[in-house]
Amino acid sequence: MNLVNYSLTGKYDELSKYGDKLYEMGKLIDWESFRPILSDLYKNNTDNGGRPNIDPVTMVKILFLQSIYDLVDEEMEKQLHDRISFMHFLGFPDIIPDSRTVWFFRERLSSTGKDKMIWKSIWEQFDKKGITIKKGTVQDATYIESDPGKHGKRLKKGQRKRR
Repeated sequence: MNLVNYSLTGKYDELSKYGDKLYEMGKLIDWESFRPILSDLYKNNTDNGGRPNIDPVTMVKILFLQSIYDLVDEEMEKQLHDRISFMHFLGFPDIIPDSRTVWFFRERLSSTGKDKMIWKSIWEQFDKKGITIKKGTVQDATYIESDPGKHGKRLKKGQRKRR
């Protein structure tokens, strides 16, 4: 763990006093059970090397976050850098993937059909524990009374509308 992650862990400890439902939800899923499914996802684990891969379990967790918070790839990248609770959920990784990496990973999962296997397993794990997750929309509305104009003048008490 580097110095920055050590500091963030301390900050998260302060934040966790207020509760962290994301952390609690993350403990309900056996994330390591996905490792065998993802083991053959990358083909650059050879002696020739190649660009190091981001841990596929971490990437699945990112897709999970993206799904429950309804974030596009670019916003997901931003939130991974910004939100301590997201960093903690991922285990404070040394490398945060960019939006393009998230997109490529999702495409790779989709093209192999592994995405369906993983999502099915996640929902089965929730079902076994009796947990239901529902998506909803929070809306904020402000009601402003507008000027009715000359055609919609308000009538005084007892006054009749002219025809």
